[in-house]
Amino acid sequence: MTMSVMPQQAASVVSRALRLVRDRHEPADLAHAALAGLRQIRSTIGREVGYGAMRQLDDWLRECIRERSRRRFGGKAPRRTPQPALPARAGPGAVRSSTIVCDAVHTCFLLNALSPGDALLLPAAERLLDALCEGAGGPPAWPTLSDALGAEAGEIGYEPRQPEGLFRVQ
Repeated sequence: MTMSVMPQQAASVVSRALRLVRDRHEPADLAHAALAGLRQIRSTIGREVGYGAMRQLDDWLRECIRERSRRRFGGKAPRRTPQPALPARAGPGAVRSSTIVCDAVHTCFLLNALSPGDALLLPAAERLLDALCEGAGGPPAWPTLSDALGAEAGEIGYEPRQPEGLFRVQ
């Protein structure tokens, strides 16, 4: 018996976790937790599906950041957009917040295994990106987010593995 899971269900798991963090912790903790969730999605995709899929996620995230910047400035972002930096120091609840969000991301990966295709992760990543922008006070610059996600660190000579475990490539 196969069970189909809707993308909104996975996103709602992440939304509930983010709501819990938002209600109980500082905005910087929310930003750190959302960043931890995005980092987890990115690294798992890179490890389980491959470098190309990880880069597709990066391209998608970069476009989402551009779109949020355009919306923030009335449809057309100025050449030099004042973008907030990610919070440098985590608040006292950052570890708990990150754990809550990363557990929700794990649930999304489990739900992904029960659904056809791999469409559950982008809605969850979008909710995480929204929370990151909220906690940081706006959309961060892509190079800043890229560095925080580890998008450039240690990827030279990356050897993609065959997917195993809960993930499938179609």
